[in-house]
Amino acid sequence: MLLTLAQKYGRGGLLLLGGLSGLSLGVFCASVAGLYLEPGATVQPAAAVSRNAVPRPPVLRDYQVILDRNLFNPDGTGLSFGPESPATSRQDRAAAVSWQLIGTVSGGPKPLATLRGNGEARVWHLGDRLPDGSRLVHIERSRVGLRLPDGRDIILKLPEKSTGTEKTGTRRNHKAQTAPGSGNVIGQGIRRLGDGRWLIPRAEAELARSNIGQLIRQARVEPNLVEGRTEGFIIRMIRPGSLLSRLGLRVGDILHQVNGINLDSPEKALQIMQQLRQARQLDLALERNGKRLTYSYRID
Repeated sequence: MLLTLAQKYGRGGLLLLGGLSGLSLGVFCASVAGLYLEPGATVQPAAAVSRNAVPRPPVLRDYQVILDRNLFNPDGTGLSFGPESPATSRQDRAAAVSWQLIGTVSGGPKPLATLRGNGEARVWHLGDRLPDGSRLVHIERSRVGLRLPDGRDIILKLPEKSTGTEKTGTRRNHKAQTAPGSGNVIGQGIRRLGDGRWLIPRAEAELARSNIGQLIRQARVEPNLVEGRTEGFIIRMIRPGSLLSRLGLRVGDILHQVNGINLDSPEKALQIMQQLRQARQLDLALERNGKRLTYSYRID
């Protein structure tokens, strides 16, 4: 076909044919040269993925992009997640310190504790949430565990016995106990008046009330469960020479009533303990070896 065009158009056709051939050859050569001169593409091997790899849980900085975009205020200054401020941390610690442990009932299926906060004492069960958002997560005989709203755990302990005044009073009472001719004094200033009757000096009562933690550590009292019901509280342990032992109580005694109030729940036991802080007379109905007894204590 090209030859036919060349013959038809003569010399002009030959020139056109030569130009097209040269152009095609140039394009072919350029393509071949480019193929060899172009640097080869580097193929990266696929990263090995462990079958046991566990995706890490998201952390706070993963959500920084949300603050960077600041959709609700695009012209605002940048925001960022920061550490807890010292002021906030101090406030949390102050809130935790504001709770004071008054007493616990750790035996039985429903442990509970009495805590004082904002000037008010109240009974709390295990798992209860306190007004400040803390949760009661652990109860022992002389301490409890609180989980603060920020997830930190703290321990509240019963107050330790006082120093100074208490030691002086103890030494003074010890001298009175060993004084000759005072056979009716059974220790710590408590006097036995007769069968089932005792006199507790007011100073001794105040000393005991201010050292509830010490008294609780001197004895262990648990709910007396009968067919799943609480029928009084049984004394499991009493330290020899302790205050409770000097009040005539023994291991195995079952305490049924205090000042006419039945001890049929741990809540009542702790509530009565609070009421006794101001009592002038204490009448205790108990059971010992199947026999009912009544002990009376006068505070004067």
